[in-house]
Amino acid sequence: MLPWLADSRRARPSPHAPRPLFPTRLAGGLGLILATFALTMHPVHHSSSKNEAAQGLVNLGVLYYQEGDTVRAVATFEEALSTYPGQAEASRNLGIIMFGRGNTDRAFQLLSDAVRTDPSTPSTHFFLGGVYQRRGQLDSAYLELSKAVALAPEQVDFRFELAITLQQLKEYPQALAQYDTVIRLAPDDPSARHNFAVCLLNAGRLDDARVQIEEARRLGDTINVGFDSLLRNSRNPIRR
Repeated sequence: MLPWLADSRRARPSPHAPRPLFPTRLAGGLGLILATFALTMHPVHHSSSKNEAAQGLVNLGVLYYQEGDTVRAVATFEEALSTYPGQAEASRNLGIIMFGRGNTDRAFQLLSDAVRTDPSTPSTHFFLGGVYQRRGQLDSAYLELSKAVALAPEQVDFRFELAITLQQLKEYPQALAQYDTVIRLAPDDPSARHNFAVCLLNAGRLDDARVQIEEARRLGDTINVGFDSLLRNSRNPIRR
C-alpha cells in the first residue's frame, strides 16, 4: 500500500482541539509504509497472466512513487487497472493518492473497489473512512474506521481517527475508551492528550480533563488560551 498522503481540512471535535491526524501525523509515515511495501512486493514474472502483469505494473508504480514521480505512478496504476480491472493494490494505491489530492469521488470509487476485492487490508478501510469523514457521513466513517482498528488494533493513527469520529458523533464513552488505548500506545503524544482533554470536558469529567491538558502542556503542546482558562475556572462539568 502507499503511505499516508492525505492533507485535508475537516471538522474538529471542538474548536479547542488540535488539528486532527489526517492532515498532520499521517504525512510522517511516508518512509515507513513505503519501506514496508517494498519488502513485501511480489516479484515480476514474465507471464501472460493479466493478474501477474497488473501486479508488475503495481510494483512499478510504487517505485515511481518512491522516486517522487507521482504523475507516472498514477498513470502506471491506471494501466494496471486497465490490464486487470479491480486489482486491489492498484485500486487502493490510486485511491489513497486521489484522497490526498482531494478527489473524494474518485477515491471513494477506488477504495470501495479495493474493499470489495480485498476486505482484509486495514489501510483501505482507514482511508475509506476518511472519505466518509470529508463527506460528513460520520456513521459510515465510524463503521470503516472500526474495521480498520479491528484489523490493526495496535495502529495508533487508526484509533485516534476513530476516537475523533466518535467524539463528533457525541458518543463520548466510546470515544474515551479509544482515547484510553491511544494514550496507552502513545503516552508522549501531546495531540492525543489534548483531544482526550476535550472529550473528557464534553463528558463532564473536568478534573480528568485538567490532568490531560497539563500532560499535553508538559509534552510541549500549545494550549489555546480560552480553553486553558475554561478548564482552570470552571467549577461545574460542561455537558453537551
